[in-house]
Amino acid sequence: MSVDPQTLERVFKDRAFVESSTSINPEALALSARYVDYFINEAIERSNETRIKEQNSSSNIRTGNILTEEHLIKNAGTLVLDF
Repeated sequence: MSVDPQTLERVFKDRAFVESSTSINPEALALSARYVDYFINEAIERSNETRIKEQNSSSNIRTGNILTEEHLIKNAGTLVLDF
């Protein structure tokens, strides 16, 4: 999975930059895109580990082979702190 740098640039312009004249250079944009890619991949990996642990326990069979938002929520706090 890869975040489109143009999409990320639009997010920066719409949400992060106060002045409309503020811009981001291509190198910083590429680095930011890589960082977001790492964050997304780590979120998926951690959530999948949680799903597997739950699947192996007899207490939670209902999710099976489906990665749900519950798995993501369970890892959100530590994920944000780690990044």
